[in-house]
Amino acid sequence: MVRRFFEPEEGSRSVLLTVTETDGEETGPFVGQHCLLAEDGRIETSIPLAEEEKNRIRQLTGRGRIGLRPGLTAYYEQRSSAKTAVVCGAGFVASALIRILRMTGYRIVVLEDRPSFGEEARKAGADRVLIGPFAESLRSLPDDPDVSYIVMTRGHRFDMDCLDVILRRPFRYAGMMSSHMRAAHAREEMIARGVSPEAYDRLHSPIGLPIGAATPAEIAVSVAAELIAQPKRPGDGDEPAVLDALRADGERTLAMIVRRRGPSPRSIGTKMIVFRDGTASGTIGGGCFEAEVKRRALQRMQLGLTEPEVMTVDLRPDAEENAGMACGGVIDVLLERL
Repeated sequence: MVRRFFEPEEGSRSVLLTVTETDGEETGPFVGQHCLLAEDGRIETSIPLAEEEKNRIRQLTGRGRIGLRPGLTAYYEQRSSAKTAVVCGAGFVASALIRILRMTGYRIVVLEDRPSFGEEARKAGADRVLIGPFAESLRSLPDDPDVSYIVMTRGHRFDMDCLDVILRRPFRYAGMMSSHMRAAHAREEMIARGVSPEAYDRLHSPIGLPIGAATPAEIAVSVAAELIAQPKRPGDGDEPAVLDALRADGERTLAMIVRRRGPSPRSIGTKMIVFRDGTASGTIGGGCFEAEVKRRALQRMQLGLTEPEVMTVDLRPDAEENAGMACGGVIDVLLERL
């Protein structure tokens, strides 16, 4: 296992395959082996693959299960680099928003022209802070259709300078903090500057879901909720704590749901990292079954087991160990020592 399998370089995508069955059994020489399809079509693998099998892998998107060949089954998931939010302005709402976006897995770039406010953004958790004229800082960033832009500077003129750059480039989401009246004036001004009406109409303004927000923290919640409501990218979904744990040093075990039959508390691809001291990052659903998975992960580390294992957990109501807290399905969890 290498970190790049689970966290592609910024702006890139990949597809990760993990063998879960050999000859219909959840054990065997290839179980737990990985195959990585890079964005440019290159394939890194420790599994012997025919060219026809490689071509099938190159067509994969999203997540699911694939029979690589008779007797060899893999779980695959498309991976994307970290979600990026560019926040223009570092006032009170922006500081609250930075903290929330950190919790939801965003990489955050903040633009400010006041050094003292930029320092507050760093304290709030911004990954990168650019100090200087807003339009100039925006132009220094590469075009990326996956980026979300949030405009909340201290004045209308600065907001317009930001929109003049943002609305001429691709983006995943763009929003501006404003009233309905100011949003209408901004539309007129942007069209006068040469921005197409279609481009402006992609802008969310007033920003945020209408939840009656009043305080800076409440407004930040409404903005974060609107971002969460946007269509998901393939590969979105890993918790920040899990990604941090994948980067960590020391012995630990990856527990990843690779198959489910019937209802389960979390979807396939959900991950949890179990450390040797018994602590864990992330959750695959909680309750008795998660405790059972943790126990097995710790047991494997104590015994020094290095071969990956697929553990089947029965969540049906009549399973004795469920203590009446069943979801009703059966899940397979891959346990892999890191």
